[in-house]
This record gives sequence, C-alpha cells and structure tokens, in this order.
Amino acid sequence: MPSSTRALTKPQGENILAELHEDVYPAIDPKTTLKGCLKDHTVVIIGAGRGIGKEIGVAFAEAGCSTLVLCSRSVGQLNETKDAILSSSTSAPPTIIVQQVDVTLNENFQDLFALLEEKKLSVDVWVNNAGYMESIASIHEQNPETCTSSEASTKQLPGVSAYSGSKTAVNRLTEAVQAEYGDKGVRAFAVHPGAVPTELATTLPAQFHWMLVDKPLLMAGFCVYLVAKENHTWLRPWQGAYMSSKWDVEHLKEMDVEALAKDGRWGVEGWGKMRCTY
Repeated sequence: MPSSTRALTKPQGENILAELHEDVYPAIDPKTTLKGCLKDHTVVIIGAGRGIGKEIGVAFAEAGCSTLVLCSRSVGQLNETKDAILSSSTSAPPTIIVQQVDVTLNENFQDLFALLEEKKLSVDVWVNNAGYMESIASIHEQNPETCTSSEASTKQLPGVSAYSGSKTAVNRLTEAVQAEYGDKGVRAFAVHPGAVPTELATTLPAQFHWMLVDKPLLMAGFCVYLVAKENHTWLRPWQGAYMSSKWDVEHLKEMDVEALAKDGRWGVEGWGKMRCTY
C-alpha cells in the first residue's frame, strides 16, 4: 500500500471509506494530475499565512490560477507565503495580492470586498481556512466565539465543545450556502483537512499529538480537486456536504450514493445531496 495511506479493517465512524490518505497522492496532485486545471481562475484564501493555508496557496498556483488573494492576520506571514509560491511554482506564477484579514473583525472583510471590487476581480474559488481553538476546558470555561470544517464536527470530545460545536455550525452553514446560492452556480463544501501538526493543533494536550500525522498538502490537493471543472458532475451529490480530505477520491467516485444513504450515518436529501446525520 502507498505510504500516503493507512487502512482501517472497515469503515468506521464518520469515515465512509476504509482506506484513508495521510499525504497527497496522484489523483489530487496539483503538480502532476491537476497541473494547469484552474487556468484563469481567481482564488481567495482566508488563513493563508502558514500551515495548511500556505500549502493551499502553493497548490492553487501549481494548478494554474491567474490571481491569488492571500489573507490572514499577519502580513509578514502572507509575504512568506507569496515568496514560497513564487519560488516553488513550475509554471507561470499568478498575480498575488496580500490583504490583512482578521476573521473576527467584520470591517476587515468589508475592506477585502472593497479591494476585490476596486480591482474588478470576479472570485471563482473562496477557501475559508482560518481556524481558532480554545484551550481544553469545560463548556462554562470556554469563549463561545470562534471557519474549515473538522472531523470534530461529527463527534463530541470532552473539553473541546466550543471547537466541535463551531465546526458543526460550519457544516450547517455550508448546507445553507448551497441551498440559497446553488441555483446561482455556487458549489460549497465543508472539508475536514486531516489531523495536521499545525501551530494551532499542537496546542492540544500532549496525549492527542499521536494523531497529528497528516500532511498539509493532502488538504491542498483535495481543495484543488473539488473545484476542477472535470469533477463538477460526479461531485454534485456532495455539494453542501461534509467531506474529509482523507477519503480517496477515486473510491468515493465509485460509491453508490443511495446505498451509502442506507448506512445510517448519512442521508440523502432533495436531489441527492449527502448529509452527515451525526
């Protein structure tokens, strides 16, 4: 079995496939299979300063997008991401715009929207990657303010109620976006990025660190795959739904959606949209 995968004896919990990836693999590789697939696309990435967001920026550049708008709280980190994209790109680099955005400040988003309008940019892909995690604590000790989905949205772990609850809200918000704007061409997905040893994740207590084995390029490649035009048709049942970047896309493509709905963990609504029923 390729080193990028690990196997369960059978599908478990929120994982509908037994084979789970931990790193990028050929089907979702933006440097090979998906190279150049997003020509003339404008992509906005929130939380692009480091970790997963930084890799997403590099991946979309490899996939051939024409304009990248990189956003995070730290302009210094965004410039590091910009330099990484320009130095690693094996194709014509995109136009890169750096914009400071703190996801907790609505005025920062108003400034971002004004910038996009000023530059007359029509956004093709928007990636909400910024995340926040409180320290492990009981509900009454946590700050309720806290976007990317997470596997935590499908389960409840003691001490991380604010985090898992907010991720469940992200899943439902994604469903709402799809329901309200799907007829206008919007395609929304709530994606678990894997258990990646990012700066945020390593703030977890040491007993959880054993699970932090996934590579940030896994999520990056998965995001590119979701928006590549050749995948739009078969992914239609998953629009508005929770997905995991760890799932193998070739195996997922072959799955019988109606059979999956009988699983008990998943339901099919309307025209066939999948919904996690946890």
